[in-house]
Amino acid sequence: GLPSLNRFGEAQININSPNPNTVVKQKSPVHSFQTLLADLGTICKNRVESCLEVANICFDKITQPTALQQTALDFLSVRL
Repeated sequence: GLPSLNRFGEAQININSPNPNTVVKQKSPVHSFQTLLADLGTICKNRVESCLEVANICFDKITQPTALQQTALDFLSVRL
């Protein structure tokens, strides 16, 4: 199930533990689904291009998620 939150927004779950009954307090902002999506929406994919005389190099670079964003992505089993 979903983690329980106390009135200070401390999550009562540890998703990094192989034991689902492990409980750890973590202080982080409390998000609604809409604000969490808005926060996740700040992750960007940027196209990097170089114009060298020897070769043109292009690649995509995804911005590094914050710790909170990574926790949400891990919880949803989403890989970037």
